[in-house]
Amino acid sequence: MGDAARPARIQKAARACRQAADIGLAQTVPQRPCRRKHLYQPALDASTTLSPEVSKALLPMDPAARTECLSWLFWQMGSAPFVGGGFGHFYAYAPFKMEYPINRHAMETRRQLDVPDRQLAVQPYVAGPHYTIADIAIWSWYGQLALGRQYGAAAP
Repeated sequence: MGDAARPARIQKAARACRQAADIGLAQTVPQRPCRRKHLYQPALDASTTLSPEVSKALLPMDPAARTECLSWLFWQMGSAPFVGGGFGHFYAYAPFKMEYPINRHAMETRRQLDVPDRQLAVQPYVAGPHYTIADIAIWSWYGQLALGRQYGAAAP
């Protein structure tokens, strides 16, 4: 979607994010957190469940690295339901096997497995040189599937 089709407030927020750090934003959910300053400088107090050291280690403070991490995290959140709700359901849980949905969701799952695979071919972790919350979220679905630990031997 181009800038012309977006509401003015979203255009303004996206421009501000691009100017704050020399980054390109995915045109999806990561734009909204980018607008919120507290996500770049979280207030860590007694109610925080993670220690400040762990929070800083898993979610980068640098705006460009943080945006990359959030982009991958939101990619996982938007893509994983196709794996579990699509492929997993039709392959492992549907009351009877249907060839078309199994094949269709297996093809999409293969495509999704290729996305982090290509990223990990050029850097040690999905969001850059450091281990982040995005790696944890992606591993829980895609890593386990690739190792055959979800849905038996059904890894596409």
